[in-house]
Amino acid sequence: PRTRQALDITSGNVSRVQDALGRAIMVENPSLYVDLSGHEMDEAAFLAELARRTGCGLLVDVNNIYVSARNHGFGPLDYLSGLPAGRIQQINLAGHSDMGDYVIDTHDAAVCDAVWDLYARAIAMVGPVATMIERDDDIPPLPTLLSELERARELAQAALKGQATGDDALLRADDGLVLLFKVNTAWRGLGLLVGGAGLRVVRGCVGGIHALQHESAEQDAGVGGRVGLVDVAVAEDVADSAQEAV
Repeated sequence: PRTRQALDITSGNVSRVQDALGRAIMVENPSLYVDLSGHEMDEAAFLAELARRTGCGLLVDVNNIYVSARNHGFGPLDYLSGLPAGRIQQINLAGHSDMGDYVIDTHDAAVCDAVWDLYARAIAMVGPVATMIERDDDIPPLPTLLSELERARELAQAALKGQATGDDALLRADDGLVLLFKVNTAWRGLGLLVGGAGLRVVRGCVGGIHALQHESAEQDAGVGGRVGLVDVAVAEDVADSAQEAV
């Protein structure tokens, strides 16, 4: 449960990791299925205090917020507004499985409208930060994946500038937003990076993609340290399609 003791322990662990790495890390909100007893604070307050104590960033998965809100009956916008906007450095999107009485964060479907709406609210609150869409199963053709990236661009542009049509819907390099697509199906693969300079393909093993994506994002989108670092693996058929596309 989210107690003050748990917060002390978690803060200490995060601080030790950051000290060892010599840099701040990002902590992601989970998707929740079991409501434990004994909580002394809600999750947003827990994460906000963790970030305040340690200086860590927050990776906010808006699909996880939606899933947890559906499973436990709280308001997703209330959760989002309880997070410190200045600490949020990346936003994740994904699809889920709606089982009726509960929702599971399966990453095997398109992002639903409710999660897109939450994403737009998040961008309006936080500003231009890295965005990543996750897909782990039932992978559609590459054009379908890229259409979700384009929708993220349009929503972010609308949230940031109040425009979502025509050329103005495409983010510029100085907007500071980098769009990443992660598909987990194989240990060899490819990362899709969409920044101010368009689509860039980064191919290689998972372990080598961290630095490659970070460096490419800085060069292509001009956003420096605001780029989220992610592990990216994608099936070879998707990788081959993407390679052909560029």
